Amino acid sequence: MNGPGAPGEETGTKLGIVQINLQRSKIATAELLKVAEEKGIAIALVQEPYTGSSGRVKQYPGTRVIQCSSNISSRNPVKAAIYVFGDQFRITHDPQLVSETESAAVLESGSFRLGVVSVYFDGTADIGPYIARTKAVCESLNTPNVLLAGDVNAWSHWWGSESENERGTEYCAFINEMEYHILNTGNTPTFEVWRRDVLCTSIVDVTACSPSLLGKIRNWKVDRALITSDHNAITCTLELGVRLQHAAAPTTRVYNTKKANWSAFDETLLSLLAERNITPAGVEEVVCGEEMDILTDAYTTAIREACESSIPKIGKKRRGSPFPWWTEEIEQLKRDLVRKKKRIKNAAPHRKEHVLQEYNEAKALYAKQSAEAQTRSWKEFCTKQEKESMWDGIYRVLRKTSGRKEELLLRGPDGKTLDPKQSAVLLANTFYPDDTVETDTPHHTQLRKIVQETPQERLGELKEDDPPFTEAELEAVLQEQNPKKAPGPDGFTSDICARAIRCSRDVFMAIANKCLAISYFPKQWKIAHVVILNKPGKEDYTSPKSYRPIGLLSVLGKTLEKLFVRRLQWHLLPTLNPRQYGFLPQRGTEDALYDLIGHVNAEKEAGRSVLIVSLDIEGAFDNAWWPAWRYQHSHG
Repeated sequence: MNGPGAPGEETGTKLGIVQINLQRSKIATAELLKVAEEKGIAIALVQEPYTGSSGRVKQYPGTRVIQCSSNISSRNPVKAAIYVFGDQFRITHDPQLVSETESAAVLESGSFRLGVVSVYFDGTADIGPYIARTKAVCESLNTPNVLLAGDVNAWSHWWGSESENERGTEYCAFINEMEYHILNTGNTPTFEVWRRDVLCTSIVDVTACSPSLLGKIRNWKVDRALITSDHNAITCTLELGVRLQHAAAPTTRVYNTKKANWSAFDETLLSLLAERNITPAGVEEVVCGEEMDILTDAYTTAIREACESSIPKIGKKRRGSPFPWWTEEIEQLKRDLVRKKKRIKNAAPHRKEHVLQEYNEAKALYAKQSAEAQTRSWKEFCTKQEKESMWDGIYRVLRKTSGRKEELLLRGPDGKTLDPKQSAVLLANTFYPDDTVETDTPHHTQLRKIVQETPQERLGELKEDDPPFTEAELEAVLQEQNPKKAPGPDGFTSDICARAIRCSRDVFMAIANKCLAISYFPKQWKIAHVVILNKPGKEDYTSPKSYRPIGLLSVLGKTLEKLFVRRLQWHLLPTLNPRQYGFLPQRGTEDALYDLIGHVNAEKEAGRSVLIVSLDIEGAFDNAWWPAWRYQHSHG
């Protein structure tokens, strides 16, 4: 069964799929993820997953989970979810189509779109509302390729049951209405459990698909030994006939500088700079911003070519097992449990009680040893001492325990769910609103004109030009940079940039001083790779206000920027109000609070009352009108 990460020439053409009711078992969940890792499973459609006290399914490294995220708690846990393993699919997840009992998503790779739906129908509730919601979900996926799987708690001859009930009839009618095909074959029970000395069995786990997938889904079977839940796992293979491409990693890190050949890097870069006349003399010939943009593009290209020839790219990171406590001993206990469960059915009547007792003892031992192994592994993880500080250890534990939220599509002002492109546009308009002249008043128009046309008489008020940047200033900036920080769109980490600058220091110094002389900042170094982060503690992650952006800028541009900032600080810091706390070195919120508390305590000791007024302008920085800001600072 080939899937993401599975060996074989046909990797990517066959997707391993598992369907399983986990009965809220932590051990069964661990078994599922272990099986997915070993057998290259691509998709798992699960019912009654283990959710712990949060009511939600935990998302482990290398997995993405589609599940309901609203109104979920330990009393109302998720009952249906979808695991997607690997990076071959881009997931479109509409939160309006997902509830605690239905989970759905569209998996995309190139032009192929696969709709997957996992459902759990409570056997004690009317099946009608479940079917109505599932129908609405399937029709909203907008793809002809739909795979529907779940525990429907219904019996019908169509999927192998010995009898048929009303629930089964209703579900069959739904399948026929949708023109789906039932994939269940044979009469192997999907649920079987020994209660006292009676074997209780049923076939309530049903797999169906749309006509377009019927010839592509192969090897459907019930696997009694795969997972130790009372529900047997169902496995099948989806044969696509095309090779799926791995999705690009959502990171700007490109080069593995730990394996860099720095000598070759220096030699190549110096040769390229000389070949393309990127020299101090060549920089000196630049007279305008356009020429500077051409030169910095060529400079960046030379660094990139030097990287390509001397620094290997970062490969796909091999993740450790999400369950380090799973040992060969635990695996052997699982095999022993499965073997003893099989023996019950074949045991002679006079030995059945003894065989059942052996099975129950093996089950209890397996659960006990697994729990002890988990506790032991967690204690070792928390207490192990490596080359890390106290805070490094704390952050390591936090990374291990913190959950990762799945990416959701946003809702528009009308409440309708947007597609991925529309969601991205809404985020961009929210974080970076356009400054259009169409809505300007006469006052705005006049102010905009003033700041765009610098009066010649004001130029005479300016003092003489700043002296050129020095190598000492440049070195101080380079010393502050951290190679662990994420690079900008060019992929150059600070160690690459520092090496490139020190290799041809005179070239970068010439570029920086020419930018200072012509009052220009290169456009390429203003382009940011924007990462969208969740704001913690928000209830609705379909709103753009529940997110915040981080712009990753080129380290080369940040180096130049810091040179400018240090000069500006030298001029401006002595003139600022002492009550200014933001955007200043060595000052921040803590200092403001400390001074505020000191002032409050002093007033209280003097017997006076204190009234505090707090003002917060929502999105002040994002929505600041820059012409007014520039006018205020140039005429203030």
